[in-house]
Amino acid sequence: VSARPVPIAIGTAGTFRVGEHHLVITEPAKTGPRTLITTMWYPVAARGAGSPPATGPFPLLLFAPGFMQCAEPYSGLLTAWAGAGFAVAAVEFPHSDCLVGAAATESDMVNQPRDLSYVLSRLLRLSSEPDDQLSGLLDPHEIAAAGHSDGGDTVAALGANTCCADHRFAAVAVLSGAEWPAMLGRYFAAGAPPMLFVQGSADVINPPWTSVQLYDADTGHARYYLDL
Repeated sequence: VSARPVPIAIGTAGTFRVGEHHLVITEPAKTGPRTLITTMWYPVAARGAGSPPATGPFPLLLFAPGFMQCAEPYSGLLTAWAGAGFAVAAVEFPHSDCLVGAAATESDMVNQPRDLSYVLSRLLRLSSEPDDQLSGLLDPHEIAAAGHSDGGDTVAALGANTCCADHRFAAVAVLSGAEWPAMLGRYFAAGAPPMLFVQGSADVINPPWTSVQLYDADTGHARYYLDL
């Protein structure tokens, strides 16, 4: 007799054991293909010996790393989210990740919100296909984004800038982020999903005023500021 799947209880860290999956997603673009290395973590079973498997669909959280960073330095945080019942996908950007070296440039950040939207579309398509490893994994109605530093700038634009807002995202968490001047649009001019702004008070790279600016500009009914 096979074990019955575990109902998903969202939000308690350490509830589930976590699986990992790697994808290389190629996005067509006017300037040439963009290779988006994507690492996923997701619940596989409740903790405890002999626990039955956890089955999707799971809420999906896309994560954007900071400048010259890849997913690995954030793995402790991202696996904790997955262990709480989320599918988490970290996307490494082709011109600003840890592999680019001296060629890394922040000028490409204007393309990064579109990268996340493209990855989201691909992941949802794979989840809807019957024979893919990700089949049935993702809930297309429960999607959020989070990002740190330049990744925070990226998801802030994805959630709130008219240049690149993607209304499939139901919530956004901006960790030490800012309004990026090169984004060709206006922030919070057309509403935004519930947003969380997280800021370290001693941060000298992304100073607190940049997060305060975002928070003050957010006219949404649900906005939160976490000062560390």
